Amino acid sequence: MARKQYGKFVNKNETKSRIRARVLDVGTDTLNQLYKRFDSFTSTQTDSSQVKFKLTGSGVLLDKNSYYIQESLITGLLAGLLMVALIMALLFKNFKLLLISLLPNLVPLLFAGALLGYMNIPLESTISVVFAIVFGIAVDDTIHFLGRYKLCRDKGLDKEAALEITFSETGRALIITTMTLFFGFLILLFSAHAPSVTIGLLVSVTLLTALVLDLLLLPVLIRSWLK
Repeated sequence: MARKQYGKFVNKNETKSRIRARVLDVGTDTLNQLYKRFDSFTSTQTDSSQVKFKLTGSGVLLDKNSYYIQESLITGLLAGLLMVALIMALLFKNFKLLLISLLPNLVPLLFAGALLGYMNIPLESTISVVFAIVFGIAVDDTIHFLGRYKLCRDKGLDKEAALEITFSETGRALIITTMTLFFGFLILLFSAHAPSVTIGLLVSVTLLTALVLDLLLLPVLIRSWLK
């Protein structure tokens, strides 16, 4: 019996041993500081030629996965933003119009991140999908709005007339499609799966934010930046 218990902590060759310990769930950032202090202690206070220490366990893996998701999310969003900027630059051929098109797409992402922080929701792999969904839909709405505005301007209409036609035609379509998606994702709030509830709440609220920005912020930017 004692040999069996001994085998749980030492391998067959007796070259590796396991030390088990428990820590409080004080947050990923605090635990990472604790991990760094542990690595610093073992590298300075022990003989690395005789013994080596390595942190393992499901908690360490979850913390590493969390940081990997954050880095991948930022890299993916920056790559997507760059591609969208290139496409819009080729489409509109106007630097100011390019800047105008990017602002309403970035604010909903910041709003989603702020909502996660306010509600103390950890950024998990399932929840990180929200940012890609919101960014894709927000970009689509913005391209529709500005594309219709540019077509009206190319026909010789002045700024106010072009905005009026854009609101009456494209604006109505944006409202209908966004409200359909809003109530569709809102159904997830009744799910028994907690991540699904979080995704439904974030997507529905941020989609509504993107629609408000497209209908209210875009005209203001067009009037003030495009002479």
